[in-house]
Amino acid sequence: MRFKNILIGVVKSERIVEATKYTLLLFPNAVYHIVAVAPKLRSRVKLTSLYDKTMKRIAEDAIAMVEIILLQEKVLAIRKVLLEGDPAKKILEYAENNPIDLLVISSAVSATPPPGIIGSTAKKIISKSSKPVLVYTPLSTTPSDSIRNILLVANKPSEREITKMLDVVSTIAKEFNAYVFAYTIGNKDIASVIKKRLEDLRLNHKIMEPTKENKENIEAEVLELTRNVDLVIINKTKALEEKIPILKYHVSSLCKSLAGLSGSPVIIV
Repeated sequence: MRFKNILIGVVKSERIVEATKYTLLLFPNAVYHIVAVAPKLRSRVKLTSLYDKTMKRIAEDAIAMVEIILLQEKVLAIRKVLLEGDPAKKILEYAENNPIDLLVISSAVSATPPPGIIGSTAKKIISKSSKPVLVYTPLSTTPSDSIRNILLVANKPSEREITKMLDVVSTIAKEFNAYVFAYTIGNKDIASVIKKRLEDLRLNHKIMEPTKENKENIEAEVLELTRNVDLVIINKTKALEEKIPILKYHVSSLCKSLAGLSGSPVIIV
């Protein structure tokens, strides 16, 4: 999989600045779409105009912050986009209507996870995006020069999701000669399939499975593993949920936890 066009959903936050630096490490030659959304106040009170102008100015400042980072790294393929309305909805619409390969967001505006683990805008984008989403978590840090270790979390994935995850893993691991730790949840067939695919891709790897098959233990083990890698990749939904229309936009609880509490950035596919 090639990441040629990358959308960074920006807000005025140092976390987005760090997310930009991290994304540049992964994909220095991409076209970067800096997208900011100024929320609109749906009211007829006199403060509406002042509010709209203030939100627009903050959005413009957010775009400028990220543009500076890109220019410092000599990125010339930059598209700046200022939209108005609901942030999640507008970012998703832009991603669908343009050749975007990856969305980049932060799950919080500070280094402290919000009460709901991830913010409402991030949650909407993760759940409804048809394209991979890189989430720069509050606990994430940016490696200085390389990606050495990748954690692949296969949470009862469908065959389609296995393929999507391994496409992303292969692209990044081969670029950096990274080691892949594959933590597989589900039946033994999943571990066997992923092991075979990683061998075919000639990636250095280790297959790992939960020590105990219960939700709390799995979450604790995975979160602990995220502290010792540079990138985490996980599927959004489980195979069973993928087949049920009402669960089309469902995000697994483990995926939500990683998006908010992972010690490293997470790509959700």
